[in-house]
Amino acid sequence: YVQGAERSGKTHTGVYIATELTKEGLYPQLLDGAELSEELVSDVVERSKFGKGLFIVDNFQSFYEGLEGRASGLFVNFGEQLINQSSALVIFGKPSIEEVSEKVDEHIMSRLLPGAGYIMGNPEDDEIGELINCIAHQRGMNLSDRKLRYIEKRISRSVAEIDSYFQRVEYLARVLDSPISLAL
Repeated sequence: YVQGAERSGKTHTGVYIATELTKEGLYPQLLDGAELSEELVSDVVERSKFGKGLFIVDNFQSFYEGLEGRASGLFVNFGEQLINQSSALVIFGKPSIEEVSEKVDEHIMSRLLPGAGYIMGNPEDDEIGELINCIAHQRGMNLSDRKLRYIEKRISRSVAEIDSYFQRVEYLARVLDSPISLAL
């Protein structure tokens, strides 16, 4: 379980992990917590007969919020099926593991605790370039080294600020009906 505040880069990290795994010939499923359902669990069981499943669940709190007694069994079955297949599961959520423990039962917590303890913070200085490039790539932009260094020198060191920068660039390109460029 990886905990991170709002706009800390959880989704970007999940997409990055999925992209890197795809380069290695592995094809993970990137899911929102709300997509975990009985149908998904059944589908996992069925597809698992054909190979290893890799799952990245973002926004985990949307899975357990609003679910009643079924949530525990559903998640435990999902986790057990993945263990039996030697599959991998990465979970991102906003609440701390302590906050999660107040909302779910001990069965779910027994599956989360072994992987808990990771907290996302602001990126380190040596991670900024790769992060900017990753977020740009996720938005369909390819940056030259020169453009990357230009942005790196002028942008704040938080995922939210980097993401906001690219949102502004996309918005201005649409409003001005012009291609995306650093001049925007």
